[in-house]
Amino acid sequence: MFSVAIPLRYWPNWTSMNPENVVPPIRSSLLSFFYNVKYPPSVVFTLVTLSGNHLVLSLFFKYSNKLHPVIKHVLLVYGTNSLFFYCTHMLLFRAMRAICGFSSFSEGGFNISQWWSVAVCYLIALVIEYWICLWFGSFKKGTRKDSLWRLF
Repeated sequence: MFSVAIPLRYWPNWTSMNPENVVPPIRSSLLSFFYNVKYPPSVVFTLVTLSGNHLVLSLFFKYSNKLHPVIKHVLLVYGTNSLFFYCTHMLLFRAMRAICGFSSFSEGGFNISQWWSVAVCYLIALVIEYWICLWFGSFKKGTRKDSLWRLF
């Protein structure tokens, strides 16, 4: 997927609706290659992100027997409740942003001195999300096999 994304990324009609307005210019640095916009649905964005996801998943699959049991358990809690995690993390992260007092990127963004606190708040939210997903997983196991809750 990544090898297909490279030529498509440098083919101007596939990068953006207005390739001349891409900032920084695509050929200016290696980092500018990864600056992809997903709207309108971009083939290059999809190929780059899916290739990264497949790489990480292949590493987890290859080295899953070498993972510490605690790490494996945490990954399984998130992975078996992924749609539930997706739905609840948006609400939780919005609440954490309000509690921690961060502005959103569209409202001026974070200054560099806030990045450590963003990381701390993000980790706290992930711990909270772990317990929420663990509860939902046990709830889900208590339902019938044909229950709608099993889809989440």
